[in-house]
Amino acid sequence: MRPRLPAVGLMLLLCGWTCPAVARAESRAIDVGHSTLKVRVFKSGLFSAFAHDHEIEASITQGSVNLSTK
Repeated sequence: MRPRLPAVGLMLLLCGWTCPAVARAESRAIDVGHSTLKVRVFKSGLFSAFAHDHEIEASITQGSVNLSTK
């Protein structure tokens, strides 16, 4: 008969599987020569007949992307 792991041992085992994913999270630079940010805002609601849609686009000058799984 195999001995059972105590609750603490089981928790440590599960942490061992999930914690490396957090440790591998990395940050990558954005390619500013080919990147833009576009924001689109659409009209809605009661007074939408008097409004209009907005679209704003700007080039990105610096930044990075966090690839964590949060």
